[in-house]
Order: sequence, then C-alpha cells, then structure tokens
Amino acid sequence: MGLVTNISEVTECREHLLSEDVLTELERCMTIDADKLEVAYNVAGTLCHIMAEGEDFWYRHGLSSEQRRSLLGAIANAVAGWNTATERWINYRSLRPIISLLRAGLEVEVYLWATWALLSLCTVTPDKYVAPSPLRHDVILTIAFKGAHLLLLL
Repeated sequence: MGLVTNISEVTECREHLLSEDVLTELERCMTIDADKLEVAYNVAGTLCHIMAEGEDFWYRHGLSSEQRRSLLGAIANAVAGWNTATERWINYRSLRPIISLLRAGLEVEVYLWATWALLSLCTVTPDKYVAPSPLRHDVILTIAFKGAHLLLLL
C-alpha cells in the first residue's frame, strides 16, 4: 500500500487513482482491523493527497460529492481510532509530502491525517524525525492531538 501512497504524492499521477473501483477498495482497506495500521495509514494518506487536489478535480473525473464526503468521514473515523505511539514500519526520506497537506484551504480531515502522521513519526521515531534546535528563542507552534502535542519549531 505504501507504493500507492508514493504514487498519490505525485500530482500528475493522482488522476489514475480516481475510479469508483479503486476508491471503493481504498475505503474498504481503511476500515480493516487495528492490527493493520500501516495499511489504513497509507490508504488514508493516499486519499488525502487525492483530496488535496480539490473538489473540482474530483468532480471533473465524474465522482460524486457523496462519495467524497464518505471518504473524508472514513479518514476522520480511522485517524480517531489510531494510537500515535503504535510502532509500525513507516519511513519517509522527506516529510515534505505530509507537510504539503497542511497548506491553507484543505479539508479538516486532511489536516487531521497530516497532523497525526507528523505527531506519530516524531513520537515513535524521534531519533530520525526530531532534531534539537540550536536556537534559544524559537517560535513554537503546538498542535494538540488526543492529549499529545506536536511542537514545530519555526
């Protein structure tokens, strides 16, 4: 599933994932048991990258607003059930694909997934994703998520 997520991170490839059959299968995979967090995580990330193209992109490909709302709801429901401290095999060379989903104008469900992803990566693998800051007077942005905090040094 990680490979499909990598494909969805490439703007020019997203439209190839927009078919009723593919989206139905992605939604099904996102709702499988909690032991399969990596699958659900990658599916939600894939859908978030597709959603980031906006509603017009969705509608130009003949997909319904009902299916879009259903998938956004499924993303929110899935993320709400995940534990940020769960260890799993998810690896990024760059956090840019996730951070790109925090830009203005996207759906709250996309922000929810991206925030969870950053918090989880920084919680589970801090040696790789959290670097101490040499600055003494950093501006700190705190994002609260289910009792935990993600600190972004700006």
